[in-house]
Amino acid sequence: QTDRQTDRQTDRQTDRQTDRQTDRQTDRQTDRQTDIQTDRQTDRQTDRQTDRQTDRQILSWLLIVGDGPEYERLKAFETERIRLLGRITFDECIALYQTSNIMCLPSYSEGFSSALLEAAACDTYIVSNNVGVARQLIVSRQHGMLINRDSTRYTEQLRDALLDAFRNSEQLKQGGKLLREQALTLYTWENTADAVEEIFCK
Repeated sequence: QTDRQTDRQTDRQTDRQTDRQTDRQTDRQTDRQTDIQTDRQTDRQTDRQTDRQTDRQILSWLLIVGDGPEYERLKAFETERIRLLGRITFDECIALYQTSNIMCLPSYSEGFSSALLEAAACDTYIVSNNVGVARQLIVSRQHGMLINRDSTRYTEQLRDALLDAFRNSEQLKQGGKLLREQALTLYTWENTADAVEEIFCK
């Protein structure tokens, strides 16, 4: 009987110790999981706050060039940071490309778009609708960004493309250089003359 009592007491003590150890391990695992979840939530919140702060800092000026039929309607949206320049000279246009971070072409349609070639020649990063010569210039995400005008999320995609580009200054620099190389490779006078000759000689 004494042995049995001793065994039972020993078993109880062992069970209690095992339970306590198990509880401690469970608590530690739970704490670690909670810490990981908390860290992830904190990281996401920090990322959102950083993005918002960055967005406020990077959106300096939106300069709209041209005097088409939408000009008067857009005048209502003009602010200190949104400016309508109207019609400008070719030299002014080139100077604008050279001092801009991004050239955005949200056209519904384009025949060829010399504006895209001019921007590319000035090493200016391009965000454009998939129209005209854009698909020949912007052959990858490294070169620039193409937006599908028919997308149901067109406005959001255009906004996100502009913000993503602004947040990555290295992407702007490299993309501008790649665009210039692409333009100079495809659209030299010699290549253009050869293409025209080929058409007329058929």
